[in-house]
Amino acid sequence: YDFNVVLESANGKTVPAVLSNWDENGCFLLPVDDLTSVNKGKCLLKINYENRDFQEPGEVVTRYGIGRGVRFYFKNKKGVDHHGWKEFYAIIRDRGFSPRLTAT
Repeated sequence: YDFNVVLESANGKTVPAVLSNWDENGCFLLPVDDLTSVNKGKCLLKINYENRDFQEPGEVVTRYGIGRGVRFYFKNKKGVDHHGWKEFYAIIRDRGFSPRLTAT
């Protein structure tokens, strides 16, 4: 399975990526095209899963090879018309999805 996402940088540049690893507080992304335009700083992760939109503001905090690590902010989201990372994470956890690389 692949969870396709879009990473939007603070300057509005969007790049497609795939979730590689994740936990309650962040995720690691592998590029579909090129993530070099999103090296560090504030970002917005967008996911459409089963016709539901999920968005979470965060920050690119790590780079490893061609991938990027994102930590989420979890700010108050009253009045928004989308779900966030916590809801998406709960869905994929409850359905038994696990990251590509897990610690043993």
